[in-house]
Amino acid sequence: MIRLRFDLNALGGCRLLLAEDSMMIAGALTFFLESYGCSVFKVARCDQILTLIKTQSFDIALLDVTLADGLVYPAAEALLARGIPLLFLSGFSAQHLPESWGRWPVLDKIVDPELIVQRLITLYRDH
Repeated sequence: MIRLRFDLNALGGCRLLLAEDSMMIAGALTFFLESYGCSVFKVARCDQILTLIKTQSFDIALLDVTLADGLVYPAAEALLARGIPLLFLSGFSAQHLPESWGRWPVLDKIVDPELIVQRLITLYRDH
């Protein structure tokens, strides 16, 4: 049984773009984030992000740095141009991110899901 530490509606109404190319990780994160009230929109490729943001609006983006079709940075630029705050997930150390992305939080993929929720709550409230 999962014991949730935050208010179950902590992310209520939040429209979250999840870019993750591992179906297992994406599925687990979606289940967990929806339990906090998020509406999660999953994609696995940068080109899918660029297509989706033309027709949908989002409050936050949770982005795997390396997606099926390459690094996420060009899509991240497009999200920032729309004022969407970012949280990066990476299978590599945060030190591998280019310095220009240093202002955005990055978490290792192998992390307590509640730490992800905590960071997303902060981004959502500050946005």
